[in-house]
Amino acid sequence: YLTAIRWNEVLTYNNITSGVSKLLLFGGTAYNIAADPGVVEPYKGGFVQADNDVVGLKIPFQGQTSGGRSMQNNFSGEIAGESWEVNFQLQQNDLEFGVGSIGMDPRANAGKDIFDMVVPPPLFEDQIEMSVAHPEHFMKRFARDVVSTQNEYMWEFKVSASLRATSKLLWDNTGFGSSSKELYLFDVALQKAIDMREESSYSFNPMESDKLRIFFGENLENKIRPDRILLGKAYPNPTSGVSVVPFTLPEHNGSYQVKLEVYDMLGQRISTLAAGDYKPGFYTAEWNTTESDLNSGLYTYRLVVSGQNLKDVQVGKIILNK
Repeated sequence: YLTAIRWNEVLTYNNITSGVSKLLLFGGTAYNIAADPGVVEPYKGGFVQADNDVVGLKIPFQGQTSGGRSMQNNFSGEIAGESWEVNFQLQQNDLEFGVGSIGMDPRANAGKDIFDMVVPPPLFEDQIEMSVAHPEHFMKRFARDVVSTQNEYMWEFKVSASLRATSKLLWDNTGFGSSSKELYLFDVALQKAIDMREESSYSFNPMESDKLRIFFGENLENKIRPDRILLGKAYPNPTSGVSVVPFTLPEHNGSYQVKLEVYDMLGQRISTLAAGDYKPGFYTAEWNTTESDLNSGLYTYRLVVSGQNLKDVQVGKIILNK
């Protein structure tokens, strides 16, 4: 067309109130959700997803009205409100996925509705995307998942990438408000929790961390629990001073016997970082290399966890540069 088309006016003109997604526009590297009223500029195009056939769609031009109606989606970024949404930007090198989002609205339901959006078709051979599984719907995966307003909820995103490169997930937390409501990002593979009020991005390897959970509620730091025993990666690594070693213990037992030690390449124990009874939870231990006369080289750190009918041994490596 030679003039701009407003997608919200198209919906209103055709009296479409459900079954058709928001407008997606291609920005050169990725789809992005068009801001209301969803303007398609002259000689440009967009993408929408329809759950059913739309027959006889009429495109109105500016000034035309039909007396129809459309559902108003007045979302805010304040997560304590009845209607809120958090948008994500998933980036990897020059690739972007800009339509991932979560939210709540009292009019939403558990299945597909006007607030949700399926994963759009890929534009390039190399791609990255994030989606929430919805096996009940014929498209199976949602990029935008809005549920009914409630006190607590958990979304689980599957991240798919064709490239082996570090990815970054970004969100805007400036509008979260000052309420007691919280959002936490949880990396399932690394058993790592991130307070989304305190951080506005998270970098990860999608080939390793392909599942990301988003928890909503209050006092989440005390409610999110690890899924399994995991010895994390020491950081910084290489190190010349203090290095932190994380580990997690799931709620399968009331307590565990834990021993975390550092060994040299000859198998000699250099340091004990943690030892004793530990309850389920997230933990970190420090290896302070400045307090001993250690030589530069490769060292191993070993976690031994014992409990009722279990024993788990996990090993990591760390380089000391002095």
